[in-house]
Amino acid sequence: MIAVVVVVVAAIILWRLLKRGVRKTPATTSSWKSYIGGQGSLLFVFLSLGVVLAWISAYIGPRPGNVAQGKLVAYHVDPSKGVLIEEQDARNYRQITVLTQTAGPQDGSATITIYGESAKVARHEIGRMDTVAGAWSRWEAQNSSDHLRLTIANGAGAQPASQVDVLVFLSSE
Repeated sequence: MIAVVVVVVAAIILWRLLKRGVRKTPATTSSWKSYIGGQGSLLFVFLSLGVVLAWISAYIGPRPGNVAQGKLVAYHVDPSKGVLIEEQDARNYRQITVLTQTAGPQDGSATITIYGESAKVARHEIGRMDTVAGAWSRWEAQNSSDHLRLTIANGAGAQPASQVDVLVFLSSE
């Protein structure tokens, strides 16, 4: 905020100096005198304001290296052929996000169960989600496991799913 005030004050002082300096120019430069005295000064003020605002946003904005690091794994499965089991090494990740959607048929459903396992804790269920056609479902949790296991099976819906899309994002933040 202080920088904006400084730019506005500097622009007003510069505008007044330019107007005084313009009066002392020769008459052959009358078109330049009118430009610098009016539109040119206004453009300079807004250019200066843009530079200050860009500097402020670059100073306050995100720092390099703050990008979420992780691993994205996509599964496109057909649970009507039986229960599918997918495993992931999760020991270096702190956050787990699972997105699912049933792609077909129109009224199909599926159940995704997430199990965690580590050296200290035996395999245990850490999450379960049902997915239906036409909408993405999301499950998110902090990771305390070294190993993840996802089971994808048909849900209790009216019709078994024939195509389920599952996205697993393991992030270090």
